[in-house]
Amino acid sequence: MLTVIAEIRTRPGQHHRQAVLDQFVKIIPTVLKEEGCHGYAPMVDAATDASFQATAPDSIIMVEQWETVAHLEAHLQTP
Repeated sequence: MLTVIAEIRTRPGQHHRQAVLDQFVKIIPTVLKEEGCHGYAPMVDAATDASFQATAPDSIIMVEQWETVAHLEAHLQTP
């Protein structure tokens, strides 16, 4: 099993990040049907008052799980 954790930085502004998230939401069902895909989830920082949290309001963290590198490479070739 291969886990990919990638940070995607959007243009500054909440509406830019939300637009990218909206596009991910549209493709998640399709990606999860790809052979070898065991997980595909965009994540953003939770709004908290925790003193130890450094937020990144223009970032999305993608967590993906693939059975093999070959499955990930096949995914990267999809349009």
